[in-house]
Amino acid sequence: MFLDAHRPLTPEEVYDGEYWRKCATMTRDEARASPDADLQARLLRIASGYDRLAGYADAIERAAQED
Repeated sequence: MFLDAHRPLTPEEVYDGEYWRKCATMTRDEARASPDADLQARLLRIASGYDRLAGYADAIERAAQED
């Protein structure tokens, strides 16, 4: 499983924008599959947060490459 609640994230995952984009995609897929509108809304908010994390990770990577 991509997101495993039973293990901590590695630094490589934390700073990998693609990792967070995959999390967002998986969460959106779960939202689409849910018949519960409230759950869909919550999952879509979580996916949006993953997208923000991807952006932060990408910005950190760009800044590190500039140094």
